[in-house]
Amino acid sequence: MEELNIIVCGVGGQGNVLIEQLIGLSAIKEGLHARAADTFGASQRGGSVVSHLRLGENISSSMIPQKSAHIVLGLEPCETLRAAREFICEGGLVVFNTFPVLPVKVKTGDAGYPTFKTILGLLQQLTRNIVHLNATALASEKGPREVLILLCLEY
Repeated sequence: MEELNIIVCGVGGQGNVLIEQLIGLSAIKEGLHARAADTFGASQRGGSVVSHLRLGENISSSMIPQKSAHIVLGLEPCETLRAAREFICEGGLVVFNTFPVLPVKVKTGDAGYPTFKTILGLLQQLTRNIVHLNATALASEKGPREVLILLCLEY
């Protein structure tokens, strides 16, 4: 493998860093080289979190350059859009959870939150390769293992 760049994004507390570590450790177990880095928003719990994971032989930096992510894995819709706008490469894959985690200002009525249709439309301007599902509901109903199986079957 020459290089695979993966962004995992969401809000603090959703498990971004854990997912990044699981993918990275799995890659290492398979004999691949992996580098990772995380960026956190204003607060870790509830703030924006973007995890960079780079797999490949000759990777000089842990941070993924703009427009160079092959995959954006989003745990929250708005954070998925934010990360995809900055990082997704041409032809890249966006996989995201449709269940929103509303910021405090949205909950108090001081700010708005875009509709799913708006978010999906903007993502479709960035790439045609999009998989979306309500992973939160599915995980609550069936368990996290079922979410992973469904994602594998979708793509």
